[in-house]
Amino acid sequence: MIDPDDLASRGLVHYEDGLPAGLMMTAHPHFDHASKALVNVGTSLGRRNQILVFHQKPGESKRQIEGSLSLERSPYLHDFGVSERHVVLIDHPLRISGLSMLFSNRSLMEHHRWEPEQGTRLRLLDRQSGLWSTYETDTFFCFHTVNCFDDGEDVVFDFLAYGDASVVSALGTEALASGQRPALTPRYLRARLRP
Repeated sequence: MIDPDDLASRGLVHYEDGLPAGLMMTAHPHFDHASKALVNVGTSLGRRNQILVFHQKPGESKRQIEGSLSLERSPYLHDFGVSERHVVLIDHPLRISGLSMLFSNRSLMEHHRWEPEQGTRLRLLDRQSGLWSTYETDTFFCFHTVNCFDDGEDVVFDFLAYGDASVVSALGTEALASGQRPALTPRYLRARLRP
């Protein structure tokens, strides 16, 4: 918990929901204006990694799971899309190996590998039913999403795509401390998904 006035730490937040401890959450949770809840995605590493989509109402210490996805190797999830009825995850080929982290003192990002042959998939979660739809697409890497909304039966999803994951090291502490300004050239893309 962080004090909004001086950014001092107020202590740890303790959840009372039984979700796995050490859940790696995305950097950008989203506020759902319709339900007044915070929506986020977390990854639990294990033999098979579990990706959990959940929401948390203000003032509550319990997170409610909306959907889960089991993958052998999980993508690095920095951001995602949320509409009133759906969540969109970008399952790109920057993959984490949870087992390699067991006896390592390397940083989290050093356990990721770019595997372009794995391709990229958009994973669409129906927030009511918990059911997933998967859409194959060209290989790309995504840090940030732009917009996500329901348009009739379709879900419109806007995001910034890079040809590969080299942007991760270009924005790393070592690269930025060197004074180099990375040449970041993402493409603005729009996907229209029909569940």
